[in-house]
Amino acid sequence: MTLILAPGDFNGDGKADVLARDSAGALWLYRGNGTGGFGTVSQVGTGWNAMNAILSTGDFNGDGKTDVLARDTAGLLWLYPGNGTGGWLSRVQVGSGWGSMTAILGPGDFNGDGKNDVLARDAGGNLFLYPGNGTSGWLSRSQVGWGWGGFTSLP
Repeated sequence: MTLILAPGDFNGDGKADVLARDSAGALWLYRGNGTGGFGTVSQVGTGWNAMNAILSTGDFNGDGKTDVLARDTAGLLWLYPGNGTGGWLSRVQVGSGWGSMTAILGPGDFNGDGKNDVLARDAGGNLFLYPGNGTSGWLSRSQVGWGWGGFTSLP
């Protein structure tokens, strides 16, 4: 696997799941069994090698279902809304110019307003908060740190 992320309950059964991308670009759903293991595994996508960042954001669009954000090689940011049963609704472009960011992280509700947010680090080591508006969009970004360039990754 070239990428593993823990989006929470992706398939709507009340148990935490894992998504993993293999070297061919297929995305796999590992359904959590609620007791520290996995149930069935199923493929939930192809072509994910076109994405150089994939992050778990929880419910980014406000529909109560777990979503995923992904950045493509052109620097476009895409929202992949989960359908609540282990699949996807149609993707939506939610940003451009993200290619300049060296790390992107979905911390959940970072600013405490009840909506999920994104943190991103630029090449200068500056850390920015991109507050989600709860409906697939953004509020104004703000710088929340500097000196983050020395870290090789953000969790």
